[in-house]
Amino acid sequence: MTQMIDVPPDRLLYTVDEASRLLAIKRTTMFALLKDGTLPSIKIGAARRIHRDAIVAFAEKGTM
Repeated sequence: MTQMIDVPPDRLLYTVDEASRLLAIKRTTMFALLKDGTLPSIKIGAARRIHRDAIVAFAEKGTM
């Protein structure tokens, strides 16, 4: 059965929580990937955002 993800598919930037749901990983794992640079992100003020292309590239790579 396919799990529904409540994240808009047409956005350019995603929050950490949204990106972790898209990749089906825990939030702490997402922060570890961001911290070590495996998954690039940008900061807008105090908010961290992950570009859609970075999420897709990470998912296609398939490794950490």
